[in-house]
Amino acid sequence: MREEHLLYDLRDSPFCMKARICLHLKGVSYRTVTVTARRYRELRRLNPLGKVPVLVHDGEVIADSSSIARRARTVSSWRNGPTRRSTSSSARSSG
Repeated sequence: MREEHLLYDLRDSPFCMKARICLHLKGVSYRTVTVTARRYRELRRLNPLGKVPVLVHDGEVIADSSSIARRARTVSSWRNGPTRRSTSSSARSSG
């Protein structure tokens, strides 16, 4: 069984939107992980800069929307169908 793609993102980020669009256009199946105050430490372990988007697949971490777009374009084995599931925490940081 293949490990799924996890996309750490924020809904309002234009960079995350770019990554989601690229993944969708290339038919890459992924699950979003909305970064909240509770998940920020997890994000920092993946990307020490603490920036989104970050894509994780088979233990490989790809940070930056342009890097995600390049990888989605060049790796044809990622084509699992354009499905997307969302995982988010109801807690939001207010400042």
